[in-house]
Amino acid sequence: VSTQSTGKLNKNPLAQIVNSLVSLIEQNVELCKCAAGKMDQLKSDKIADQKLLIELQKNQINSVQETVKSEMKSWADVVKKNVNLNQRNAKPLTENSVKQAVRAVNEEKKRSKNLMIYGWQEKEKEADFEV
Repeated sequence: VSTQSTGKLNKNPLAQIVNSLVSLIEQNVELCKCAAGKMDQLKSDKIADQKLLIELQKNQINSVQETVKSEMKSWADVVKKNVNLNQRNAKPLTENSVKQAVRAVNEEKKRSKNLMIYGWQEKEKEADFEV
């Protein structure tokens, strides 16, 4: 800003400063409007993404609930199924089958008490020795 000899301000330089200031403010307002629009768009995108995420989580929860309902069985159901399978596949219980089972257990018990020494000749009376 220049002054003339009489001490007054010159209007031309002052008008140019005010004009450039107004132009700068207008550009700033346009930039702020653009930024506000971009922020609104980002907020809308975030809300849409959150809704999609919530929907996917609900679908996952529903899927897990359906799996639990269809796959989980109570202990009683498992036992009942096993008993039914065993009854279909098992032979009927007879006196002879019980005797065979007892003999097998006794044989196993006898074998667990046997002592073998390799290189030692077995004699007939030692063969029937029981502990």
